[in-house]
Amino acid sequence: MVVTSPDGPTTTWPSRTLAGQTFAAITATRTTKEPTWPRPGLTIGNRQLPGILVPSKTDLFVAKARSKPPNDGEPSIFVVQHDFLAGEERDTPSYLGVGARATMFVNLSSRLCPSLKTLAVALEQDGARLYVHAHRADRYGFLRFDLSLSGLGGDLDTAISPVDGNIQEFLAVAYQTGVIELHLSRESSNTSLSCACSADAIEPVVDRALAELADAEHPATPTEHDSFVAKLRPALIAVNDSLDPSAAIPLTLTSSAPPFLALEVVI
Repeated sequence: MVVTSPDGPTTTWPSRTLAGQTFAAITATRTTKEPTWPRPGLTIGNRQLPGILVPSKTDLFVAKARSKPPNDGEPSIFVVQHDFLAGEERDTPSYLGVGARATMFVNLSSRLCPSLKTLAVALEQDGARLYVHAHRADRYGFLRFDLSLSGLGGDLDTAISPVDGNIQEFLAVAYQTGVIELHLSRESSNTSLSCACSADAIEPVVDRALAELADAEHPATPTEHDSFVAKLRPALIAVNDSLDPSAAIPLTLTSSAPPFLALEVVI
């Protein structure tokens, strides 16, 4: 599959296999100029998303490859553990589409997840649900993602501006493939869970959420975005009890998933 955007990097998956490991290839132009923001948003279905103000992880890998391009013309190789991409914040999912894989990462607290093994059994039996809603905070629109896993002490609610490059890549890849990966870890534990889930109902849910944001305004500068992000938490709390069953994407476990990301960046 290929994920691309105007003026942005192009990702091809799968690219090739080296030593038994499948790599995704990211192709970008060689340049010494700093990227300009916003850059054009991705297209999902027949709708182009607002301009990207927040660089994605893909953008960051490209920037790193550009800063130290290989002298021999070979691609830059990156192999990264998914728990590193997830960060250290507890109970807050990260949504990424880097490497043309739609992935959700969560570092769970012991309060919500007493046992990752018990959660794995519940996930295999019952699957999970990802709710995608569109909301407003003042004049700006935002997307609300609620991940519901049976066996957890509560849902995992997140509010994200659609000008975020990571969420655009996540939605674009999930929409195109119908597959979402879950990567779950737990604090104070070396155990992790990585699985791929079918997300067959994603198209109508995402189409509706994006349509509801069609006439919303979005931050146009980094300063506007930073100011808006400060309002997202109270805006999320205000709609905390308003989950719509029709906004649910059932996630059915289908297979295990590699717990790391393998990329080659061609400049």
